[in-house]
Amino acid sequence: RWAAGHAGHFFEGKTTTWEGGVRVPGIIRWPGRVPAGVVSQELVATYDIFPTVAKLSGAALPGVALDGVDLSQVMLGNATTREDRCIMLYKGSPSQGIPVRPSDPKPGLW
Repeated sequence: RWAAGHAGHFFEGKTTTWEGGVRVPGIIRWPGRVPAGVVSQELVATYDIFPTVAKLSGAALPGVALDGVDLSQVMLGNATTREDRCIMLYKGSPSQGIPVRPSDPKPGLW
């Protein structure tokens, strides 16, 4: 029943867009920088890693729009929340994608 793990009291599990698939724990350890024992309820995505690491390392971001956001202030304990945004999740395969326009006979190819 739980081929991808068990999410406790959350519905479903990994690889789903249900609560149990989105709330997967992450552990960050950086002695002297990240406070020990802090638990955050922030939802993050893997695409948040790039802007966060860039900020922490002092690297410049490319001059294009990014989906991810810098989470360093939350991670370092300087803020409890980050900017509001909607994390869009889509479960499906490219052949079941969303058509670019209603008249498009082929689902979105991405």
